[in-house]
Formats: sequence, structure tokens, C-alpha cells
Amino acid sequence: MTSITRDAVSLLLYLETRAVDHAGLVDSRHMSGDDFDLVNNLEADGYVAFGRRPAKSFIDERGPQHYLTHWVRLLPRGWKKAHRERRAKAERTISAEA
Repeated sequence: MTSITRDAVSLLLYLETRAVDHAGLVDSRHMSGDDFDLVNNLEADGYVAFGRRPAKSFIDERGPQHYLTHWVRLLPRGWKKAHRERRAKAERTISAEA
């Protein structure tokens, strides 16, 4: 598996959280223009499928739902990388506490 940048890994982990905890709906307030460029690279490299929701699905919503403008689905390669990164983080955290 080829390596990806730390910024791309961080974004992948954010997207994994959105996939698991928010039914794949992405809060665009937490993404910068650079993040949108990175997600295009993650998509091209086979980590995620990513897209914009139809305006009619959120245009009349009020509150935080208004910002759920995109969706994400992790592909097998994305799930594998996200799991590997989360496990490494846990091991670093545990060893720092020991």
C-alpha cells in the first residue's frame, strides 16, 4: 500500500468518523478548500467515494443539518488504512501513559 500524507490521513480519519457516526454525511464547515483537494486525491487513489448531496435534500433544513452538504463512503482500502492509523494512535497513546 502506498503511503499518503499526514494531512490526507487526518482527513481520512475525519471521513471515517463521519461514515461511522453520522451515516456518511459530511459537515462541510469542518473542511477547508485544501481538504476538498485532498478528498479528490483520496477518491482517485481508491480510499473513498465522495460526493455532494442534492440541494433539495438539505436546502430547506435548519440548524446543523444545513451544513451536511456532502456524503462519503469508505472503500475497502480506506477502511484498512483508517483501522491501521487508529490502532497505531492507540498504541502510541497507551505507551505514552505507561
